[in-house]
Amino acid sequence: MLPAISLLSLSAHASGPDLKLIPEPKSLETRTGTFTISPRTRVVVNSAHADEDRTAAETLAEEIEAATGLKLKITTSRSMPKAAGGIYLARVGDDGSMKSALEGKGLAIDDKFDEDGYVLAADPERILIAARTGAGLFYGAQTLRQLLRVGDSKQLVCPAVQIKDWPTMRWRGVHDDISRGPVPTLVEWDSDIPEWPVLKAEAAAAQEILDRHANGVATGRVHAA
Repeated sequence: MLPAISLLSLSAHASGPDLKLIPEPKSLETRTGTFTISPRTRVVVNSAHADEDRTAAETLAEEIEAATGLKLKITTSRSMPKAAGGIYLARVGDDGSMKSALEGKGLAIDDKFDEDGYVLAADPERILIAARTGAGLFYGAQTLRQLLRVGDSKQLVCPAVQIKDWPTMRWRGVHDDISRGPVPTLVEWDSDIPEWPVLKAEAAAAQEILDRHANGVATGRVHAA
């Protein structure tokens, strides 16, 4: 059973190239500097799929608020903001300027790129998360949650990195072995499932199983995929 803890605690002691991301990205390159979260930071979602992709932005904003008390504003834009200081999430098919920017960084996403894959580019000026689909954007946001840490100035920062990642397996599950510890209650399961997305686990499927248990419908236990 996964403990219900802040994602910041998973990465608080990581520094430099030792970022300890879970799961480990397919490609990760560190750069010089950090992006600093401040009261002026904005989380920006491309307007083409803003309603669908807002959940990814909200998970970031909630993580930052829990760690710092800062309640960042979530806005929308038709293209990548030119001003520095923002976290921008967009599907590459919705923003040509972002697509070009990523190509210049060696992070191009083509039509053959995995639908659940994403790229993440962080530098001192901005953070970009791009994908072909909403699922990819969401997974990229979970990786960014792990990257956030308290810097030397006591502010929340993200190290400058370039990440390209996609799932090795289409489905990734979690095995709750109740033979070696307390048997979890439905309440405990319900509180733990929201933490699963950071592992790219199928939290929605697990929630469905939990609901079936709560309604008295017989079903098997969840095993690792």
